[in-house]
Amino acid sequence: MLSIITPTHKPDYLMRLYESLKIQTCKDFEWVVVPNNNADVSFLPKEEWIRIVPYTEESKLIGAIKNYAFNQGVGDWLAEVDHDDEITEDCVEEVLKAAKENKCEFIYSDSIDLMPGNTANVFNSANNWVHYPYTYKGVVYTINKTFLPTPQSVSRIWYAPNHIRVWNKDFYKRIGGHEKTLKALDDQDLMCRTYIEGKMHKIEKVLYVYYYHSNNSFASQELNAWIQDYTWVLHDKYIEQIMRKWCKENNLLVIDINKRYTKQDCIKIDLDTVGVIKDNTVGLIIADDSLQLYKEPIKAMERMWRLLAHGGMILSNTPSTDGRGAFQDPTHVSFWNANSFWYYTKKLFAGFINTSAKFQLTYIKDWCPSDYHKQVKIEYVKAHLTAIKNDQLRYLIPGVTEI
Repeated sequence: MLSIITPTHKPDYLMRLYESLKIQTCKDFEWVVVPNNNADVSFLPKEEWIRIVPYTEESKLIGAIKNYAFNQGVGDWLAEVDHDDEITEDCVEEVLKAAKENKCEFIYSDSIDLMPGNTANVFNSANNWVHYPYTYKGVVYTINKTFLPTPQSVSRIWYAPNHIRVWNKDFYKRIGGHEKTLKALDDQDLMCRTYIEGKMHKIEKVLYVYYYHSNNSFASQELNAWIQDYTWVLHDKYIEQIMRKWCKENNLLVIDINKRYTKQDCIKIDLDTVGVIKDNTVGLIIADDSLQLYKEPIKAMERMWRLLAHGGMILSNTPSTDGRGAFQDPTHVSFWNANSFWYYTKKLFAGFINTSAKFQLTYIKDWCPSDYHKQVKIEYVKAHLTAIKNDQLRYLIPGVTEI
């Protein structure tokens, strides 16, 4: 059975969701409505498949509310459906079919993204979005095709697996469910852990209708600003674990290019003497305090690009010339800052050095790793680069790809 979980603090649109549930082609589900913040849902029809379970905990954080709500479901699978959205009439049927036919712990689909006025919100194709037409209730909409589960999509909320989102109940409980301390992005945090610990499956079909309106979380400027910042905190927290899982699934190597030491569970490689590792066989390159030790940076970047498979990543952390660290160490033989990566990620700058390396700059950050580094003015630049090896497969990697 499928448990459809719907917390609600403002049930203005709840009947719209009810109407979409009432017409499901498969009836093997329950609807668990979890009112909070004194929400009144007494207007809902009295149906056997509806259970109303008021939120009884003290925390008002959405992560805590969802964790409580999901733990009320009795079905084998737990589906997140927002109180202001709706699902297609075959949604339950398709989800349970996918659960039966696939070995997975998480299921998701495509969705219709509706703006006020019943017009579709079409995402920018410059970020590698692919679109297709879909007719719903007699209206043709443009659908943003949700990305397949890759490290680059799962680790950033803008590109993460979309609704409908469904977890296997036992798996959900094993990984701890929604993070109770989060005021937003609880979904991104949970999906990162889901990818690391389980297997995701996408249903290539529209099963969900997402409505944009003035009460969405993104409408709050303060909360939206926090979301834009914190999605990168979560990306940074989980990306290495996610990449290691991706490498394991695709039989790709994890290597460390530091000339001084090797990170645990990595193959140590000196890019000046690569050895027998074949091109396109590496999924992850750890370059922590490493790039500055190579006196020919262009050749080092090109060697890493050749070693990486399409979608493979370099996770680098390098003393920046914006601080003292780049120049103070006499063993440093090349010098880097955030702009240095333009020459491998932007067509204009790549032309200046005539390089064959083509990367997406997935993440960039200037930072001081500790208060001590800040005190002594040692700044680092953290850069995560994704290898672009096949233009025909570029759609698999979300985000701007300039070369």
